[in-house]
This record gives sequence, structure tokens and C-alpha cells, in this order.
Amino acid sequence: MKIPVGSSTSYRGRNYRPNWLALAGFVALALAVELLGGRLSSAAGTWYASLVKPAWTPPDRWLGPIWTILCIMMGTAAWLVWRERYHRVRNAALLAYATQLGLNAAWAAVFFGAKNIGAGLFVIACLWLSLVWALREFAAVRAGAAWLLLPYLGWVSIAAALNLSIWRVTGYNSGGDRHCPRSYPCRNLRRYRAASRRLTTWRRARTCCPTATIR
Repeated sequence: MKIPVGSSTSYRGRNYRPNWLALAGFVALALAVELLGGRLSSAAGTWYASLVKPAWTPPDRWLGPIWTILCIMMGTAAWLVWRERYHRVRNAALLAYATQLGLNAAWAAVFFGAKNIGAGLFVIACLWLSLVWALREFAAVRAGAAWLLLPYLGWVSIAAALNLSIWRVTGYNSGGDRHCPRSYPCRNLRRYRAASRRLTTWRRARTCCPTATIR
């Protein structure tokens, strides 16, 4: 007996018929993770604004629209892979996707929630590697799904470079209290500490000699 290609019992039929509810679920999951990160970043807005960041830092007003578009693309990519129910790499691809999604939430919790820049750099490095893994697995299942993940990889690369730049200035920040204030720009932590020592010495000297100058 021949089974029609478009029927729900055939191989192509099970992968051909779209499940829009599942698509909405994948997109909603990605948006929920980024909403958590957005709330954490908003709560740490004052702390984040006080950090010294490079000139190429994306404006804050870009973050919302960019993350929304990326989440839609991410969810669609995962949905396309999920539809390939009989592909041997499908489960590995979905596992890689879930791993990078969890690391995405972990980075927001560590960087913005705990204000730990050093640990955040480690987490986002793991996130980048897991995303490369997911991209490779997606390409094996569905090429279009891998292409949908490429902009997300580029954006995570920018975030990782920004995290690295802040860490190089701030140094090993275990509690989030030490940072280089925007009112006193510096290129690295060593210069900042040296300048702080000179400023402290000058302030002490001013108490004894009002005409003292800083050098």
C-alpha cells in the first residue's frame, strides 16, 4: 500500500506539516530567557553605566530591538531542527541549543546580577563555544537553521569582546564594587591604581600645604 506523501503517517508528511504552536513555543522560550537578562541589566543599570566601556559599545536603545529579532530567528531555527524528527543529529542539535540558551541566562545572572565581570567573561566564552557547537549541529540537520543562528553568533561575539574590554580595565572583579569611574578615564587597571595613589597623596599633601600640586 502506498502512503500519500502529504499524509501525517509518511516520513515527509510528518516533517512537512508545520506546527505553529511549537514555533510559538520555541520563540517564547528564547524571548523569556532574554527578558530575564533584560530585567537583570535594568536592575544593574547604574553599575553598568559607571563602567568604562570602549567607544564601539552599542547604544542601550539598540539592545531591545536587536535581541527581539535575534530571539525570533533563534526560535525559528530551533523549530526547523525540531521538525526533522527522524534525523540522527536532531537530538544533539537540540541539546546544543538548550545548552547555549542556559548559558545565555547564566551570563546575564553572573554579569548583571552578581556584577562579577571575570566570571561573566568565563561564562560568555563557554556560551560562544556552545553556540559554535549548536551552529555545527544545526548545519548538519538543516542548512537554513544554521544560517538563522549566524547573526546571533555575531552578536554574542560583540558581547564577549565588550566583556573582555571591561574586564581588562576593571581587573579581577569578585564582587562588582571595584570599577574605574567614568569621571576619571583610564586605559587599564594599573594606570588607574597609580593615578588613585597619586591623587590620595596629593589630597594628604593639601591638608599640610594648600599650594601643593599633583604631578
